[in-house]
Amino acid sequence: MLVGLPGVLSVAQVGNSLRVLLADAHTAEQSLEQALRDAGLPAEVDKAKPNLEDVFVSATRGHERQAPVQQAAKATP
Repeated sequence: MLVGLPGVLSVAQVGNSLRVLLADAHTAEQSLEQALRDAGLPAEVDKAKPNLEDVFVSATRGHERQAPVQQAAKATP
């Protein structure tokens, strides 16, 4: 449910919480809160400082989708 929301880069369960990495915390946070309300899930959204894993996911996000396109472009004369 959350993975498909615009601006959501990743979702990971940490204990009883979900850690959601957002591309833009200001606009995506509102979408996240609204999606939880629409699903009838009583949840709190708290901001957290990014950790090393968050930085890695953010830095590498989209590279797996770009690689085949770049390889195909190199193979074309």
